[in-house]
Amino acid sequence: MEQGQESKVACEAYCPLCWTMRMARAAARHVAGVLPSEFWEHRAAARRESLLALRSLIDAALSRSAPAPARKATRIKVE
Repeated sequence: MEQGQESKVACEAYCPLCWTMRMARAAARHVAGVLPSEFWEHRAAARRESLLALRSLIDAALSRSAPAPARKATRIKVE
């Protein structure tokens, strides 16, 4: 087995995020035919809104942690 394949299998076996995503994909495939298309449209819109909300939190955190802009240098005439 190639190195990339081993790490992928190990990640799916032990990584909680990968496991959750794998289970979510399996559940989505299982219920895809059962739920109406309107549900999927609302789900996509809600996902987008959630991502925008997360982006605003990240932007706020970055603006608080960014250093203050440097002051513009003042030219002084020396005699």
